[in-house]
Amino acid sequence: MSNATIERCKANVAMLGFMHPAFLMIHAQIRDKYRIVTAEQGYGTMAMTSTGSILVNEKFAASLKSDELQGVLAHEMLHLVLGHCRASNRDPWIFNVAQDMVINAALRKDGIKLPQSALYPPSEYTGDLFSEAVYEWLVKNPQHLPQKKKCDKCNGTGKKSDGTDCDCDQQGDAGAGCGVVNDDDSNPDKPDWKKISIQARMLARSAGMGSSAIAALLSPRVAKIDFKRVIRHGFEVTSSRQRRDFQTYAKRNRRSPPQGIQLPGWTGNTPSISVVVDASGSMDREWINVIAAETISLMRTFTGVKVFLAVHTSELVWAGWLNSNDTWKLSEAFGFSGGTDPQPAYDAVQKATKGRCDNLIHFTDTEFGSEWPSVPARHLIVGAFGRNISTKPPPGSQVILCDMGNP
Repeated sequence: MSNATIERCKANVAMLGFMHPAFLMIHAQIRDKYRIVTAEQGYGTMAMTSTGSILVNEKFAASLKSDELQGVLAHEMLHLVLGHCRASNRDPWIFNVAQDMVINAALRKDGIKLPQSALYPPSEYTGDLFSEAVYEWLVKNPQHLPQKKKCDKCNGTGKKSDGTDCDCDQQGDAGAGCGVVNDDDSNPDKPDWKKISIQARMLARSAGMGSSAIAALLSPRVAKIDFKRVIRHGFEVTSSRQRRDFQTYAKRNRRSPPQGIQLPGWTGNTPSISVVVDASGSMDREWINVIAAETISLMRTFTGVKVFLAVHTSELVWAGWLNSNDTWKLSEAFGFSGGTDPQPAYDAVQKATKGRCDNLIHFTDTEFGSEWPSVPARHLIVGAFGRNISTKPPPGSQVILCDMGNP
């Protein structure tokens, strides 16, 4: 029966692809990675591992009509390409609920049917349809959360029969499927899910019928931030600082008399700025290019200021010195990330500037999941976008709140 269930899943993805070919592109990478699981293993419906294995409960799959099975498989594939891993500082079960609601809303809008058990955003919710916003709303309005089902492995106690801790918070059923389960993704030959996400988005926009909501879901959110004001402020502060870093006899002190004892004068390091951009699923690539272009433009106005740019998600995406005579453009394709960690970008700044950076300008949603790392600069300016300051910047930092929206 296992092979029959898997073949039925593959056949239904093929039918789904007639109207929504973007899913055929995703499925081509994982069609040989089906695995049959049971409720006793903690999977009452379906799930997807971070490496692209599709976990199917035979009993659940058999209970679905063909169009419902197509919807559940589409649901799981979207979890994968959206990078919905469980590693997060948020409550994993509530965040899975938010992710399910957002995915199901897009599928319903594009006419893809789901089982009756599927979760959708409550009618009282009027915010943006992205997981972080829905999560924040659910945390503040817990009465709209579904009843959490008891895990078959621990019966809701958190302990298995052998006394060990249960991992049901990472595998709890929160709707049409179980989302993405972390797996060993150290294989260097694994698919690049970020690139596949971008390709699927383009295909959803250009081929098939009725995939506009799915394409929008796969598109990074674009931020409308008064970045010019933030960056210019950083240049003004850097340029106005007195360059009194160390004393030298090569430069005469202005208080030294024409004759007699000569006092050392002061000199300073070359003025420098580091611009760090958080691109963890919240930034459009073109938006980052606009930041770089504006920074280069200001370098021509504030001559003599060196600028180091670092773009990060949970890892370093790009880093290097900007040149006022060049036209910089981020050409690498990247989409979403499972988290946000500025440490790799800060390490790159520290290495490049040798700790002598005057100001570090960091555009971020501040959702780091841990304390703010040590800042490799004299002063930190935060261009914070989003609704809340999740991770508090170090004392003495300057925070400039930025609005979200279309540019």
